[in-house]
Amino acid sequence: MHRPFPYGALPNYPHLTKYETIIWERFVEALPGRFQICYYDVTCGDCRGDEEGLKPEWKANRDYLGRYKVDVIGFKDGKHTLIELKRQATTKAIGELALYAHTLAEKFPAYAWTSPIIVTDEEMPNMKSYAEANGIKLTVLGPPLISLPENNKSDEAPGEPHKE
Repeated sequence: MHRPFPYGALPNYPHLTKYETIIWERFVEALPGRFQICYYDVTCGDCRGDEEGLKPEWKANRDYLGRYKVDVIGFKDGKHTLIELKRQATTKAIGELALYAHTLAEKFPAYAWTSPIIVTDEEMPNMKSYAEANGIKLTVLGPPLISLPENNKSDEAPGEPHKE
């Protein structure tokens, strides 16, 4: 795994988009002491094998770029927790966490793992019960703080916070 960081607000986070950063910082603020340390941008799974057609700079970083990436792994009391940050938690997050959990359990069989967590600011219909049925916790941080244009499919945060 990458080097650990203290659990808490940081100036920046490896691999997190602006929107994921906002969600993560809301989680950290809402749950101080939840973890002792965190790992960000943790690669897992096998690397894609096909190099044909890759740009030279991508070939040089293929081992990193060709693997899955866990947003955050929290650690406390000898246990690791996989954390996926989503502006809208959908079934995609459950599939991602299932794959991450499988590959990391194979790579680190001696590690103790807790139930994975999806952290979001918008609960999609049926997600809480479906996540729980799959052994995943869904943490909803309340109404979205940032409005996204309808045509924005990225996790970037181009809008301004809602004013109430």
